[in-house]
Amino acid sequence: MLLYELLTGALPFDRKALREKALDEIQRVIRKSTRRKPSTRVTQMGPASTDAARNRHTEVHRLASELRGDLD
Repeated sequence: MLLYELLTGALPFDRKALREKALDEIQRVIRKSTRRKPSTRVTQMGPASTDAARNRHTEVHRLASELRGDLD
């Protein structure tokens, strides 16, 4: 999860939704749910996508392209 956050600038899960759950439920969600590929996630974050790309001195479409392949 740390690598995912470093690559995309976001966690693979909705933080607000996880905060509302008990610890056992959080662990179940993390283990059982399917995660979006980093290249997909970075293009679907709205304004946060632009921020993530800017922090990496690139554009959103280029960042997504760089994440495709082995990193996905």
